[in-house]
Amino acid sequence: MGLLDGTGMEKRRYIRVSSHFPIKYYSVEDTDAARAPYEAMSDNISIGGIMFFAETQYRINETLRLEFKLGTIELSIFGRIAWLDEIEAGKIYNTGVEFQNLSQQQKDDLGTFVNSMIKDRQMRS
Repeated sequence: MGLLDGTGMEKRRYIRVSSHFPIKYYSVEDTDAARAPYEAMSDNISIGGIMFFAETQYRINETLRLEFKLGTIELSIFGRIAWLDEIEAGKIYNTGVEFQNLSQQQKDDLGTFVNSMIKDRQMRS
């Protein structure tokens, strides 16, 4: 899924890279504090957000807490659901999350990871 400009070209604020790693997530609106977080696999990430495959259907603009590792760096980030695509009826959803209120350190960590993925792919080409 992409954001298209008037020419049909994809337009995004941040470069995203394909990267598959486990994440844990839960809605901050969930009042059941004893519930374990859901687990999913990421599909791509940028400094601005992440896309993953969820087994839970959320509402657009719902706030999630996401926890994941980028190499040795552990991140705990809030994000809002920006878009959803149902992949398998009632079972799997492509979930696009826009990160919210990132600290400068989190931005730096995300930027370092994305740039390292880009450089790694360029070296393999």
